[in-house]
Amino acid sequence: QGTQGTTGVQGTQGTQGLTGLQGTQGTQGLQGIQGTQGTTGVQGTQGTQGLTGLQGTQGTQGLTGLQGTQGTQGLQGPGLDFTFKQTLWVDPNGNNTTALPGRFDLPWQTVESAVTYLITNNLPEHTIIVMPGSYNENRITIDNINSGLTILLNGGVTINMNSGSYIELVDGGKLNIQGIGHPLTKSLLPGDGATIIGAGNIPMFRMDTESICKLNIHNVQLYVKVTTQGTIISANNAGGATDINIKLDNCSISQDSTLDTANIIAFRNAAEVNVVEIYDTYIFTKSNTIIDCTFSTTDPYEFYIHARNNTFYADSQITTANQGFIEVRAHQNNNQDVAITLSGNKFYTTNQIASADVWMYYNPSAANGAALVDSVTSNVSNGFGTLLGATYFTPQIPMVAGLNLIKPNEFNG
Repeated sequence: QGTQGTTGVQGTQGTQGLTGLQGTQGTQGLQGIQGTQGTTGVQGTQGTQGLTGLQGTQGTQGLTGLQGTQGTQGLQGPGLDFTFKQTLWVDPNGNNTTALPGRFDLPWQTVESAVTYLITNNLPEHTIIVMPGSYNENRITIDNINSGLTILLNGGVTINMNSGSYIELVDGGKLNIQGIGHPLTKSLLPGDGATIIGAGNIPMFRMDTESICKLNIHNVQLYVKVTTQGTIISANNAGGATDINIKLDNCSISQDSTLDTANIIAFRNAAEVNVVEIYDTYIFTKSNTIIDCTFSTTDPYEFYIHARNNTFYADSQITTANQGFIEVRAHQNNNQDVAITLSGNKFYTTNQIASADVWMYYNPSAANGAALVDSVTSNVSNGFGTLLGATYFTPQIPMVAGLNLIKPNEFNG
């Protein structure tokens, strides 16, 4: 073979052919590294707060904690096991069968039954406490066996004496009745005081004794709505009585009888010594006489009356020529000695009948009078006169009648 000849001169390049179709895209390459973050822009102003959303439902309650240790027990009080020594209780819900003395949880139902228990068991110097309520009572007797009895009436107590029934003090009987609250006036409107209402056909209190009787009433209203008998207290010497003592203090006392014999306090045979004390009390009567002791011209006695700061009101039209708010016979020749101290009392009468002369004190034995009267402070009346049949020891202290006075409708205690 011969040697290759030299390469000929390259010809001019031909025109480029058409571009072929593009091939499918290759897979994406890896992401490059993130560039550094730019600086944070200025924060914008805060927008207005939106409305509060609805409250969610309450969650379940947690478990109760452990109970603490119990404290030490306090001292035990007297409770119902304590027995008072000389006290009995009365209550409308009481029971006269199961009641026991000294037990306020076992009261009697009536005052009469409690008083009778004291007599039956020979128990003097006791106290009966009556709780508020209304009581209908039969005859209540105080004698030398249950003597020294105190009956304490709470405010709101009303004792109604049944027909023919009364509170009786016989030989050696000593009774003290104390009320709590303010006694009412002559009306029976509800109030906070204690009230005893008489039967109306017999005196409310009877003191029939052959020895000693003492009655003390404090801060109680006594009232008799009359049927046939309006006397509040009837005192009688049943034979040989040595001492009858009556004391009324801060009471309101009234009766509606127009009978001349219906007195607030009436003595039918006096004892050897008789004492009536009335202090700070309002007394109203449809009759004319508050205190009467005019039964005998011959029986000897001593009679003492102390009346201070009272209102005596007689709404009477009795036509008797001489009448007295106080009428106690004093006959000198028969040793009937009467001594009266009147201080600061108001005597008021509606009786303006010309023939009816109404006196503060009238002695039916005026011609033979031995009554002595004195005063510590002045007494006034719108009645006819002051004293008839008495010697006034202290004329320098006025006792004045015939005055214009205000009708005393209300209790002054």
